[in-house]
Amino acid sequence: MTSSWDDMKRVREEEYFHKQEIVKKDSLKNKISQEETRHKQAQEKLEGFKKGDSPITGAPFFKAIVQGHIILDCPEDDMILLSHSTLLAVMETLQKGDKQAINAWKAFLDNQVDIDDSENK
Repeated sequence: MTSSWDDMKRVREEEYFHKQEIVKKDSLKNKISQEETRHKQAQEKLEGFKKGDSPITGAPFFKAIVQGHIILDCPEDDMILLSHSTLLAVMETLQKGDKQAINAWKAFLDNQVDIDDSENK
C-alpha cells in the first residue's frame, strides 16, 4: 500500500520529466528549424549565383544544373560545390541504381574531364 506522500512524489517526478521532455523537444524543433533555414538560404544563394571565384586559386566558378540540381563547377581546380541536399540526392540515385540519373552525372563529369584534357594539350 502506498502512502499519499509516495503518490505525490511520483506525480512530481512525472511532471519534472514531462517538463524536461518538452524542453528537449522545443530545443530539437529550434535546431531543425535553424538547419532548414540555413539549407534554404544556401539553396537561394546557389540559385542566385552569378559570378564567383574559387577560394583556393581564384579560378572562376560556373553554375551548372545536373538532374535539376544546381552545382557550382570550377574546372580549372577540378572542384565541384554541391549542397547537402544535392549530395544526398546523388547518393540516393546511386543506391537506387537509377541509370538515367547516373548517366547524366557521369556525362557531366566526363564533359568536365574533356574540358580539362583539351586545355592541357
